[in-house]
Amino acid sequence: MNKSTLIAACLGLFAASASAQSFQVSSKVSVPAETQIRRAQLNEATTQSELSGSSQRKARKHPIWDTPDGTLYDYSLTTTYYDLQMDEFVRRSAIKTSVVYDGDDIYLQNFVTSYPYNTWIKGTINEYRNAVVFENPQVYYEDSNGNLYYISLAYADAQGYIHADTESDEFEMDYDDATGSFSSEDLEICIVNEDGGVFSYNYGYAYERFTDTLVVAPEGIVFNPYSLRYDNAYKYYVPEMVYIARDGNDFYFKGMSTKTPEALVKGELVGDSIYIAGGQYVGLYDGQYYLYTKGATYTGLDESGYPIYRSKDYCVMYYDEANDSFYGPDGFLICLGKARNASYSQSFPTQDIKRFYEVAATPATPDIRGFEVDMTYNLMTSMTYVVPSEDVDGNYINPDSLYYRFFVNGEVFVFDKDWYPMFVDSVLVNSKFSDRGQTSRQRTDCNGSYHVIAFDHDLSLSFDSIALQSIYFMAGEERYSDYCVYVVADGSKHTLPSGQTGIAAISEDNRQATAVKYFDLSGRQIAEPGKGIYIKQTSFKDGTVQHETIFR
Repeated sequence: MNKSTLIAACLGLFAASASAQSFQVSSKVSVPAETQIRRAQLNEATTQSELSGSSQRKARKHPIWDTPDGTLYDYSLTTTYYDLQMDEFVRRSAIKTSVVYDGDDIYLQNFVTSYPYNTWIKGTINEYRNAVVFENPQVYYEDSNGNLYYISLAYADAQGYIHADTESDEFEMDYDDATGSFSSEDLEICIVNEDGGVFSYNYGYAYERFTDTLVVAPEGIVFNPYSLRYDNAYKYYVPEMVYIARDGNDFYFKGMSTKTPEALVKGELVGDSIYIAGGQYVGLYDGQYYLYTKGATYTGLDESGYPIYRSKDYCVMYYDEANDSFYGPDGFLICLGKARNASYSQSFPTQDIKRFYEVAATPATPDIRGFEVDMTYNLMTSMTYVVPSEDVDGNYINPDSLYYRFFVNGEVFVFDKDWYPMFVDSVLVNSKFSDRGQTSRQRTDCNGSYHVIAFDHDLSLSFDSIALQSIYFMAGEERYSDYCVYVVADGSKHTLPSGQTGIAAISEDNRQATAVKYFDLSGRQIAEPGKGIYIKQTSFKDGTVQHETIFR
């Protein structure tokens, strides 16, 4: 099945008319080296495109839709699957799933992670209680027309094509009776229809019983606000607010994971260092993935600019009690999964945490980075800009209380709510948002979010100039930054004080005198003219120089 046919088949919920062939997962992506392709099966695999009569009779059943009888447990599943949309292999750790035990029978729900129909497949713990054995193939889904789709063993050939192995009678995973975990690093699974068409590919399965609980702080302790920055050469995130409480030598951190902002992470003070153990459970993300803490040593950036870490069992923060601040040289990670090789969903390089005091401050001037007009069709005008989460002295300010506003041709710009539904206010926008929603936090060249906005709601709007200003609301005050003014005609940028937003203001500002000198008729400069004839020389902000003759 070629890729376009595969996409159509997948979107059509495995239409029965799909081509009865294997599919190639990608011409660019090969099967990872750690995948153990069973060459014996590859050499002996049937050449028939349809399920043989014996395997079809063996697997011809209805899917298990209802939760089986027995004891239901929460498990975390780690597997790698081929993502059709991304056209690459994706590893996902600690995907939330359910397992039912009914005596020695085990039922697994949503066995293929790319197609979770909430159906179940069945396995049985063997007599030695060291493996779970599954019949192969097993029915997995039945569409409205009665067409069946099966869970089957799979294998990849040398060209990267995935085939269903429906001739094997069973597959199995290693089972640990003490922990209830079971896994197989080499297991390859697909979904196959009755014509032999292959629709998915997973390899490597690991199921672990979920037993952790959230960290709970003692009653009555007080959480104080702190600012969290990332202190290394790579300015990795917009500053965030976190909350920290102390109970003797125990420290509790709240807000370290933006995906689970109310979850707590616990650390212990030993000497002048706080040790934060890895493997602390901080909640579920998207109702599917278990999030855990992990320590790491930051070793640099990869070719794409993302940080590289070497895993550790804990991370360490130095605590400066006199200044009530924390400094963490280690990487602190929020990971999808508890295993050491779990993928991290949030990475905190070297941390610099300082007490946040709610004081009024004048925000730093924002910066307009680019302005583009669609000259061909005149349908869209877009601008890129940065709103720094700093005051004029470079101190951190709370991005939740920082807003910005636009001026077009010297007049305040009012947003059309049909075009800008992300904006709560029609004039003021929170510093974390643009018209695309919450802005990207990964930037190498600013301490604030990088924004993009499209002025495409009014095709008749013409731009001579556009100005951007920040407003900070704190401690009962509102303070305004200077304006960053962009002149469309020549692409120049200007910083102007409050109240001066248009081209006229720029012209007036540029004509402000910067220096005045006096010369006598022989050309000698004098401090102050007396009686007589003199030359007055005036220098202006735009670089021009004016000479005039004065009589005293």
